[in-house]
Amino acid sequence: MGGGASSSSTSTTTNKQQRRPRNPYAGGSCFSLGSLRSALHPFSKGGGQSGSRTVTADYEVSNEELGRGHYGVVFKGRSRATGKQVAIKRINKRSTEKKQMQMIEREVQCMQALNESPHPNIVRMHDLYEDSKFFWLVMEMCGGGELFDAIVARGKFSERESRQVMHAILQSVAHMHERGIVHRDLKPENILIDFSDDGATSSIKMIDFGLARPDSRQQTLMTRPNLTRFKSRVGTPYYIAPEVIRKDYSTSCDEWSCGVIAYILLCGFPPFNGATDADIFKRVKQGEFSFPNPEWKHISREAKHLIAKLLNKDPSKRITAREALQHPWFAGVTPIAQKLDPVEEALAHKQSQLVAVEAVDKVDNNGDTEKEAGLGKSAMQAKAILERVSGQAMGTAWKAWTALHP
Repeated sequence: MGGGASSSSTSTTTNKQQRRPRNPYAGGSCFSLGSLRSALHPFSKGGGQSGSRTVTADYEVSNEELGRGHYGVVFKGRSRATGKQVAIKRINKRSTEKKQMQMIEREVQCMQALNESPHPNIVRMHDLYEDSKFFWLVMEMCGGGELFDAIVARGKFSERESRQVMHAILQSVAHMHERGIVHRDLKPENILIDFSDDGATSSIKMIDFGLARPDSRQQTLMTRPNLTRFKSRVGTPYYIAPEVIRKDYSTSCDEWSCGVIAYILLCGFPPFNGATDADIFKRVKQGEFSFPNPEWKHISREAKHLIAKLLNKDPSKRITAREALQHPWFAGVTPIAQKLDPVEEALAHKQSQLVAVEAVDKVDNNGDTEKEAGLGKSAMQAKAILERVSGQAMGTAWKAWTALHP
């Protein structure tokens, strides 16, 4: 666990290795922090500056280990000023090589960019400290546990639950990509999920930006321009995109990972399996998968259609996260951790009612309205309401969407 930690996940790496096989679905030298401090400004503290504070001056750091990331250990902590719990990543300076330091610097740059425009489903960084032995990254403490463990415990999620979880994940990915950040290691282990007392999903948090990369050329809402091409093969075999294996890829590798996660949520096993990493890579590069029965017998065609769009082997034709959020599968979904205040919620509800009435009138007068309007934002809002009141109208919208997105 890298970019954040769960308050209920306290197992060490050794324990995780014991309970989780490598294939879970199968039957230095000291380096300066100068550039890193510059990247994190104004968060950076410490570094031997006159009058600077240490991490222990501002936070209580316990010995309770929450997890381990690519290059650090995460401990539970508490703010001395507010009493709020935090997750504190400790990185040993003398055992951190130059390449690892570059990864740390990128992680901090990504977290800084995301802090400037926070998202409720993405973990936040609070502070950065340095002393003679360690770097200390103070992160938001997240509740719940890994999505991976929830899948293992349940076997799979219902389609309704999967739709809600994927909506939150894709919102996070769209938010990152629109700020020029690619995660490159999306998987259930890097997503924290929490549940309410009645078993409903109450929180989703994307964590561990240890392999993330910033890109100065940001995407627009619905397009994927010629962003920086990455050449390093990183990620986890089950979730890695074929172009990553070829070492020539862009942000679209994250959407591929989302497709794999959605597939696993709905059936409990990955679309590309194998006894070894080499077997998995071979199947991923082929890009061929299926929806076998009985696991997929009762899964909707909308869900299968979206997964196929996310797992398009051609990254230039792969659906973007923002486009995916407009897919009919998400019509009527209840967002996670996107609460409005009562006044805003009332206004939004009134606006949705007006949009729905207008859309129904247009459908009555012209059966091709959805297609001509291009299923814009207003139409998508209307479909969310129409789904609950008119199965026939929803069927019309689905046909229009698939016609526009073959």
